[in-house]
Amino acid sequence: MRFGARCLLLALAVCAGCAPPPRKKAKAPVLAPASATASRAVKLTTTSYDRPNELAPVTDDHPDPEAQRQFEARLGQAALPLLATKEPQRVTAAALDDTRRGEAPNMAAAGDVFAATLAEGQRATLKISLRPTDCVAFIAQGGLGVVEVDLFLTTSDGPSGHILAEDTSVGPIAVIGGRGKCVSGAKGTGTEAVLNVAVRRGAGLVLVRTYARGAAEPPPTGATPASDPKTGP
Repeated sequence: MRFGARCLLLALAVCAGCAPPPRKKAKAPVLAPASATASRAVKLTTTSYDRPNELAPVTDDHPDPEAQRQFEARLGQAALPLLATKEPQRVTAAALDDTRRGEAPNMAAAGDVFAATLAEGQRATLKISLRPTDCVAFIAQGGLGVVEVDLFLTTSDGPSGHILAEDTSVGPIAVIGGRGKCVSGAKGTGTEAVLNVAVRRGAGLVLVRTYARGAAEPPPTGATPASDPKTGP
């Protein structure tokens, strides 16, 4: 065997046991917030019914950009108050109870039913306080003539308010904190917020109620018929 061939065989034998140098692991990318709503959601948390100690920022799977656009465009307009009513309109109150059974079956009503009669494009508001230990859902039920109702939680009223959470349903029903999750205040200090209900299409009576896990079940609403509550200008 020639000298050159021997050298080639020797080189192949030596390199056969060689392994390529290990590759460096790539760093995982840092993901930016999926939307402006997600980046603002820093004062609320959602709690899973099954894992009550696991908290996560409030985000919406499929927020409606058109609902957000119309709502934010009207934040500068005066809002009506959501007024407590002991005798809400019977048919709409029964529908509200039915919606609660489907959206928040493990929760009971907490506090009064609030109501407002809204024209298309109008909204009504209610200031709320959420503690870190709360586990609540908000449901709005539109009555006859209401085609599309929206529900928003904002940091404050007026143009300076930012959206913390919103419903993603369509039609005369709006829910925040339903379908297996509930809303809690921020850890430590809690959260002061404004609950906004807006009629995007149609007009008529809207009922809003808070539901909480562990709340005592009050008597059924709508036991006696009543006219729509009066609202201020």
